[in-house]
Amino acid sequence: MPSIPALTPLRAAAVELELDDGVWLLGRTDLSYVEPAEVTVMEILRQATDVSSMSAELDLAGEGSAVTYHLSSQRANVVRFLDLPPHARVLEIGSGCGAVTRYLGESCAVVDAVEPMARRAKVARERCRDLPSVEVFAGEVEDVPLEPAYDVVLVNGVLEYVGNGAAGPADGIAFLAAIAARLLPGGTLIVAIENALGVKYVVGAPEDHTDREFDSLEGYPRPNHARVRSRRGLLAMLASAGFDHTRVLGAFPDYKRTKVLIDDSIADVDPSLAYRIPPFPSPDRRGYRHRVADEFSVWRTLVEAGLGSEFPNSFVALAHRGEGTALWPDGRHAVFARNLRKSQFAVTTVLETVAGQARFRRESPTAGTLDGVRLSSVSQAFVAGTEMLDEIIAADDTRMTALMVAWSDAVEGADFTDGAPLDLLPHNMIVTPEGALVLIDDEYRATGWSRHDVRCRGVLTLALKLSAATSASRWGQPTVGDLAQALGTMVGLSGDWLEGALVREAALRRTVRPLSAVDTEAELRAALATPLVDGSLDLQAIRRLARADAELVEVRERAEVSERALGELRSGLAYRVISWYRRRRG
Repeated sequence: MPSIPALTPLRAAAVELELDDGVWLLGRTDLSYVEPAEVTVMEILRQATDVSSMSAELDLAGEGSAVTYHLSSQRANVVRFLDLPPHARVLEIGSGCGAVTRYLGESCAVVDAVEPMARRAKVARERCRDLPSVEVFAGEVEDVPLEPAYDVVLVNGVLEYVGNGAAGPADGIAFLAAIAARLLPGGTLIVAIENALGVKYVVGAPEDHTDREFDSLEGYPRPNHARVRSRRGLLAMLASAGFDHTRVLGAFPDYKRTKVLIDDSIADVDPSLAYRIPPFPSPDRRGYRHRVADEFSVWRTLVEAGLGSEFPNSFVALAHRGEGTALWPDGRHAVFARNLRKSQFAVTTVLETVAGQARFRRESPTAGTLDGVRLSSVSQAFVAGTEMLDEIIAADDTRMTALMVAWSDAVEGADFTDGAPLDLLPHNMIVTPEGALVLIDDEYRATGWSRHDVRCRGVLTLALKLSAATSASRWGQPTVGDLAQALGTMVGLSGDWLEGALVREAALRRTVRPLSAVDTEAELRAALATPLVDGSLDLQAIRRLARADAELVEVRERAEVSERALGELRSGLAYRVISWYRRRRG
């Protein structure tokens, strides 16, 4: 019988256990249900050469939302954004297929991953096949020896299932108390769970577990197998389980594929950051469903009313008994990342206050240069003011033209000696109280780009932003591309500049992201061809949409784009068009 180092009581007990395909079988393991997607994930992992938590290979390997969910590099962000101690002994309850387990094993000394479904546990073992720090066990928390042994316990997407959807908190409290008994003094429990009052649910997104609109807001009036809690409900459960110190972070778009974690202290820097940083709208991974209001607008209203802490889409709670290790230190206000990039451009940004100054600090351990493009500055002070995008939306024609000319002048006066600042774009500019324009997201530098090229990129991206954020009647243009041409005229662009900008933007996205050339260019062309009209879809709009879709099909036939890629382009185009029309109706 193979043995493992007895670094935890669970590992010490493993010498008496059965080992099945690398998974130690604990007590009851009769939960044999396995999703078809998990079979596919196992096949992909066995063939993959890079199974790391940031593997671009795995990000692109699967088709369908269920498979890509288990493989996405964004899955680990829920703990990647925390300061996990390298020496930590970690217990993960409900490891699933190992996407988060993998990151824990890369970052911490000892990881015991417990998963009730043996087949799923084997997938997690395959994901962590080369990590000696990780052992995977098939079982439940009751099978873990009842003694304090862990610095960190992770309960990621598990608490909502405890009690099988029961309305009362008793089962969940008992579950949390059992975990508390297995934590070392000063240890931290991490609980990631959806918010019953999440802003996406407020605007009509179906509840993630029941697929019914407003289900959690109504208190689950029909039977269900899971139940998420409000912030107050979650804190009450943790307190009843013996945790007397809890920090609650808001997760966007949710804890499953986290892009942003926000602390309540962000309001001390500038409340507007709480609505400027998260990405919207939140994805509906089962397909487009109409929502009754614009998620970003509702979230902004809640933040401005001082209610933002109650309405994040998900919570990440860090709970201690007594004083614990600070996995999220005081002075940190937010962490956000841009995954789904090639390793040279994967960035995590930390908003923190140091010596009284709020700053954005970038972290990119694998930064490099590719095709003349590289990451730029690693830190930048927070700049108070109004986003230029908001100023343009609120401006009359005269003011908008003045803003565009001022931005164009900023491009003309920018320092290009160290490469072109590719992010010197209107939506990355802050208008200070004194009226100056300041760049706030100086991320990329590149060789081979002229001032004209940067100006063209700025107008192209601005048109895409404005078409999604404002009423079509505001512009009086038939398509997004026509809006771009009108904006370009304000800064002296003429001729076929838009075609060149599109080609360059597609090439830049190919450089930065693990996407194919055809997919990227087709997506941009579809976006520019999208009609801008108010009210319901008219015949002209339907024809334009049909032509754009036909072009995507033709592209697939010419270049053998995968069915998955075509489906994503189609759904993205339809989502943009239909959601814009419905939001603007009336």
